[in-house]
Amino acid sequence: MNTISTLKRSLIWSFIGKWSLRLLGIVSTLILARLLTPDDFGLIATASIITGFFELFARLGTDQYIIQKENLTKDDINTAWSLQFIVKLFVALIIVIFASTVAEFMNESRLENALYVLATIPILVSLTNVGNSLLVKDVNFKPIMKLEILAKIVSFISIVSLAFWLKNYWAFLYGSIINQLFLTLGSYYIHSFRPKFALVQWQDQYKFSKWVFLKGFVNYAKGKVDQILVTKYLGVANTGTYNMAQKINALPTEIVISPLADVLVPSIAKYKSDPQALLKTTETILMSLMLISLPIIITIILFSDLIVLVMLGDNEKWASVGILMQILSPLILTSSFGGILTGVLTIKEKVKLIFFFELITSIFFVICLFFAIQQNDLAFFLKVRVVIGIISFLIMFFICRKEIQLSSSKLSIFLLLLILPAIPVAIITVMLENLFSSNFLINEIIKLFIFWFLYIVLTGAWFMLIQHQSLSVSQVLTTFKEARNKRGG
Repeated sequence: MNTISTLKRSLIWSFIGKWSLRLLGIVSTLILARLLTPDDFGLIATASIITGFFELFARLGTDQYIIQKENLTKDDINTAWSLQFIVKLFVALIIVIFASTVAEFMNESRLENALYVLATIPILVSLTNVGNSLLVKDVNFKPIMKLEILAKIVSFISIVSLAFWLKNYWAFLYGSIINQLFLTLGSYYIHSFRPKFALVQWQDQYKFSKWVFLKGFVNYAKGKVDQILVTKYLGVANTGTYNMAQKINALPTEIVISPLADVLVPSIAKYKSDPQALLKTTETILMSLMLISLPIIITIILFSDLIVLVMLGDNEKWASVGILMQILSPLILTSSFGGILTGVLTIKEKVKLIFFFELITSIFFVICLFFAIQQNDLAFFLKVRVVIGIISFLIMFFICRKEIQLSSSKLSIFLLLLILPAIPVAIITVMLENLFSSNFLINEIIKLFIFWFLYIVLTGAWFMLIQHQSLSVSQVLTTFKEARNKRGG
């Protein structure tokens, strides 16, 4: 089977898997948001953050190492699995030892028992078959997606059933263990490789993994310190509200953007030795992300109240989620861009550069957020979070611009071409307030359909007009530069 055919099949299965997993996740959220409280969600989010921090010590970049290794041997594979096995067991032990201390520091006594239970997950992960990484390397997502879907179904049934029975956060804890147990056992079914304990190639992997580990460590600080600060200073209820806003905003990324990235980033590696093909492919992917992300961001800004009502049911219990979603919406674009650009730099073997970038921006990030949380205002805190995220993205973009000659002008022109039809559509949508029905739900749903219909029609007509005039983004860019030079002259 040729590369293009394999890529298409993998893309299809990646989409099927991500869509299925997110559909189950959405249904789960719809049910659990009505059974549990922001406090429950906040406690689980906090416990996950803490276990995630300890699991940083186990991030050796096994998948990345296997994917980028050109002449892969059994010794390489067994060493990768063995190192992962050792460090995951170590992490489980550390979680148990520090559970009490962490609970005291976070001013949340319930965390201690939650952490004891969650310590079993890294043990299960340590036993997972490394054959999963080989499937990813071969861009064969079908068996992985099938397994993840089945695991999600089993855990979904478990969590929802336990939530009806227990009506508290323990449903999440038990469900997480069931999910990981199913994934671990299933990993030996979907791939015939059987790992053996070996450390023959540990030095070779260490050279690669040390930067992946350090990058992951600072990246975690950048990605999770916000929730740690919210829990510490504003309480788990605010953490639950914030976490819910993040989860809802992440749905488009996980359903559409992540499946694209999962397939396209490994495929970009094929152009590692062809700079022009790498540049063209990267620009095409970034433009595609703009095309997808922009209307999603506008939808969240205009229809956050509708989304909260449909997703969570009780607008009173989740009152501030809509506002937080609006504030966080720009991160949909910047985070998806950042993931692609980081993947490109990793393919270019610039892991050390990525680490120092993440280190410097993370220090700046932590300092700014620490001072922002002193205001005791979650909305203000998140506005600062978004501004820092945009600044970090711009710095990463200009690093990539230097490394692969990425065209900022071309991408800016393309974004402008997308924004132009979006502005009148957004204005028309806002003007339709309470025009169709006095019922809020019916009126907002009608407006939502009108917004998407007009946006698709106007954007399509706009690009058809450009194509009819035989203009490409490059030609628009050239015209723009010529006009600017004439003004300068």
